[in-house]
Amino acid sequence: MVRKLDANGDGLVDYLVYSGGYRCPGAFSAFAPGASHGAPAYLFLGRGKGRLQQVWTDNSWKPEVARQGRRNTITVPMRGRICGDHRGREISVAGRYSCEFELRPDAEGRWRLRDRTMK
Repeated sequence: MVRKLDANGDGLVDYLVYSGGYRCPGAFSAFAPGASHGAPAYLFLGRGKGRLQQVWTDNSWKPEVARQGRRNTITVPMRGRICGDHRGREISVAGRYSCEFELRPDAEGRWRLRDRTMK
């Protein structure tokens, strides 16, 4: 449910929290990913002296962290309208179209989902 990492390369511990990772054995979990929207995920950046800053949240299906050289890459699986149909049109969540985005800061330092093919 909680993954420690250094998301921004500053040497401080950051946290990726995925509510869908919480399991309640023998019972339906209130945090289980929904059929159309996933489960809440959050990224908190360490700011020193034990402080954290929440910089991103969205519903997802189990974000993954991979080490690439000196940095960590956060891949966020998504479904539905955010994925589009690659012809400029959006599709309904019922279409269950899926895609992956990379969570990373933009030029102003705001953390956003970026298409993995975008520079």
